[in-house]
Amino acid sequence: MNTTKNTIKTIITEEHSSQLHVWHQLGWKNITLIYLDEHLDFQYISKNRIEALKKCQTSAEIAQLEKPYHILPDQGYSYGIEDFLFAAHRLGIIEHLIWVTLTPKNQLPNSINYIRKLRSFLQNHDGFEISDLTSIKITGNTVTTKILGLNLTICGYEDLKNLTFPSNTFIDIDIDYFIGLPEDYPLADPKNIFDCLKSLPINYDTVTFTRSVNSGYMPLRYRFIADYLAALWRNDLREIEHYQHLYTLDQQARNNQIELAKKGCLQELRIIPNCAATYYLLSLCESEPQKAANYERIAGELCPSYRYSVLRSANVIISREFQYDTNTIKLLEEKLMLTETDVEEKRLTHYTLGILYSIKSAKEESIKHYRYCQEVQPGNYPELSFNIGLIFMKDNDYETAISFFEQALADESTKAKAHKMLGKIYLEQGKYDLAQENLRLATETIPTDEQPMKLLAKLYKIIGDQARYDHQILKYYQMKLLFQRFI
Repeated sequence: MNTTKNTIKTIITEEHSSQLHVWHQLGWKNITLIYLDEHLDFQYISKNRIEALKKCQTSAEIAQLEKPYHILPDQGYSYGIEDFLFAAHRLGIIEHLIWVTLTPKNQLPNSINYIRKLRSFLQNHDGFEISDLTSIKITGNTVTTKILGLNLTICGYEDLKNLTFPSNTFIDIDIDYFIGLPEDYPLADPKNIFDCLKSLPINYDTVTFTRSVNSGYMPLRYRFIADYLAALWRNDLREIEHYQHLYTLDQQARNNQIELAKKGCLQELRIIPNCAATYYLLSLCESEPQKAANYERIAGELCPSYRYSVLRSANVIISREFQYDTNTIKLLEEKLMLTETDVEEKRLTHYTLGILYSIKSAKEESIKHYRYCQEVQPGNYPELSFNIGLIFMKDNDYETAISFFEQALADESTKAKAHKMLGKIYLEQGKYDLAQENLRLATETIPTDEQPMKLLAKLYKIIGDQARYDHQILKYYQMKLLFQRFI
């Protein structure tokens, strides 16, 4: 059992990737990390970007290579929220990752759900090989495997008690772990998770937490869960009581006990008068618009993170995959015109709004935001470029689609899927050499992606290359059979 719970150091970052330089500064080496997160942030990072990290002499230098915004191009940076675990592994910080996920609400065995999540992850990201699937083992509700050299265990928090932990074990929690979709509210009480983790037979002196609010993965109203968990680990009784009460008040508000929650918030402010989280919850409970706006304003004055942000609102839609229409985006555009923001935040907001429009195939609006970004800072906007390419491809304007896909080739985040789309276009145009080259590069980048394999087989059949067709179609069916083991 953890014997140092009264002296635990707690470190909270706004975004998860910032933990990389925190862990480096803490001097963690070859650790086992109990990692509570809705997402496996272990995407592949190219050799050049990793080498830049390895040359860093200080934690501050590592921090300089972190992407300041999660959908910026990879160029110029070595890691972000989607791949910092890969960086931590390559820097020798993490040897074994225990990915703790919330138990799914269905009748399938938990282990099968965990493998499905892993399968989806491996099929959609760069760098993974078929061999990353062959080492998977199931023991009860626990899955173990090895991907890109990292020892990986996947389980629910209830199953942690069945594992054996080395002495060099630490805990990291991204609070988006607690939020279920489409419910969009906590599916587990933070106190229950804390009780489970503190009972484990491990000794540690630091726990790290991440809010993930600005990137949209965590609702702003639950930002305080990081503070709640930190208070639990520090055994700060005053703060524990406050955040437990706030958590209960939020539950009341969600259960339509609005007046009761509102009354509780006002009482809580008499005890702790400068809590931004309480004012923000109060603003959600207040039915009078002017009062609600005033409470929200006070929350923002007490803590800038509670100020309204169009960029954050746009990120919420993308990150949590909410349903929306173009009218939703138009309202965000109108709010942007009325909101004071600096030039950089405004550029990033236009980039994100452009992505939202492009997902809805709104060509003119997507291009409008793309051009705004280019005017403010000419350069690469890979995700938006790729999505605009898809729109033109759908319209059979292949020449324009190709020009946007070629822009998307410049960034690791979109390179593989851009090659795949270029391969499809050139195959349809009968430009078989170009099609073959792009599809080959797509399969090299994501060897576990079935679609470019199938397209290559189709190409070989068209050009009458029976030997290569037989070889490619065999690879395709072997891949399908391998994945069907885990359906």
